[in-house]
Amino acid sequence: MPVARRIGNYRRKGRFPHLRRRSGHLHVIAGGIDCPAVTHPLLARLRDAARQNAIPAVLLQALTLALLVAWWRWPAAHELLERLLRLKLAWGVAYSFLAGALFAGLLPRLVLRGMGRDTGRFPVELAFALAFWGWRSVEVDLMYRAQAWCFAKTQTSRISSCCIFFASRS
Repeated sequence: MPVARRIGNYRRKGRFPHLRRRSGHLHVIAGGIDCPAVTHPLLARLRDAARQNAIPAVLLQALTLALLVAWWRWPAAHELLERLLRLKLAWGVAYSFLAGALFAGLLPRLVLRGMGRDTGRFPVELAFALAFWGWRSVEVDLMYRAQAWCFAKTQTSRISSCCIFFASRS
């Protein structure tokens, strides 16, 4: 019995236009691959997701590189980023919450809404995204602080105790 028949007949629903059935065999339009393991619907969805996120990922990498080059070569950008660092040090985890809520919660929701991919529950999704990503940013900040405390160069005894602590938690 073919593998595709054991996991269910997922080609029948018409959700995967790149798959075609001919005389009981699986044929792929592009690439000539007719192996059910390669054309499994999960892999098809992963490829579609990677394709949809390729341009935003490249844009984010370009923005990161531009910030790095600006910090290194442009004194005004260097001063602005230094001010942001001082603000983060002064506000502590509140800065982490606000930055995470803004850049991981609010901005992506606004972009999705601007692209017309709004689900109609914008206020609920926005409130959840702000709270969720704000809290996740606080967790990341606290983890970085714990690692800085554990792996400080001045006290080597902390390293062994922290390694034992974190190893026992995993």
